[in-house]
Amino acid sequence: MTKEEKLNKILSWYSEVNEEETKYLARQENFLQVDEIEKLIGEVIPKDIRDLFEKYDGESGNGYGSFFGHSFVSLSEMKSSLDFAKTQVKPEKPKISNPEKSNVLIERIIQLVVNELPLKKKLGFIKPKWHKVEFESGPSSMGGPYFYSNKDTSDKEREIVKLSNETRKQISQFTKELHDIEIQEYNWDNLEIIAYGDGQHKIDRTFYDFDNTLPLTSTPDGAIKKKYFHIKWIPLISDFGGNYIGIDLDPDSNGTKEQVIIFGRDEEDMIVLANSWGEFLDWNLDLIEKEGKKLRSESHLHDIYKQIKSA
Repeated sequence: MTKEEKLNKILSWYSEVNEEETKYLARQENFLQVDEIEKLIGEVIPKDIRDLFEKYDGESGNGYGSFFGHSFVSLSEMKSSLDFAKTQVKPEKPKISNPEKSNVLIERIIQLVVNELPLKKKLGFIKPKWHKVEFESGPSSMGGPYFYSNKDTSDKEREIVKLSNETRKQISQFTKELHDIEIQEYNWDNLEIIAYGDGQHKIDRTFYDFDNTLPLTSTPDGAIKKKYFHIKWIPLISDFGGNYIGIDLDPDSNGTKEQVIIFGRDEEDMIVLANSWGEFLDWNLDLIEKEGKKLRSESHLHDIYKQIKSA
């Protein structure tokens, strides 16, 4: 039995036993995206996976995902996930290659905030004094701004400045532009800015250090690198919530390249399910025979796999 036949047998079983409608594999219409993904990850997609995507690309139809309620990702969904994983790759020695261009954008961001501070003009023309304003800005988020009217203003007394939607939109645009020109050599996640009433400002480019702040583990120990997301983890099957079953092309010292693993947004214990795609399909066919009742339940597939692996 070929791997494609094994996969279709698994999907057919689930479609037959599930009382609700299930989706089905969609035909491939843009296989060239595989080349883009290989360039992005710096690896060749394993032949078994290339063969799969040469014929299929995600799912069509309505209802439950075709793989025990989960869904096969399309190449575009795969690339989106890997683009996010790329943001987690940080340079060893971050630097700013074009500070003049960066500073222009930073000044624009600060001015947009300052223009909306709750300042009361005296006599209609005297520039009022104020101490500072603090805020954070990322490519897709913003925190604050927090306004301190004088140097004695405490964190409890500070005011939250309500920015107009247009101002927030412009700040987001300039922040994204700044991130785009600094991504190759800095790739920060967030800007922490303090602007002072005398015209001075401080800016920190910060990183989300998920790998060292989350209690990440590997099962078996030493098989999967302890990362939140990895550019060389190829997502194949999705739970629709940012969690995946996929291929690991950069295992830890006790792992096997092309092993099938669980990873994702809500996963802190990354688990090896099989040493290869073919082994993963064989394992699931065996589970259908032995644990079919579990596989047709309403439980999350990752939880079912974890229970079976820990038994």
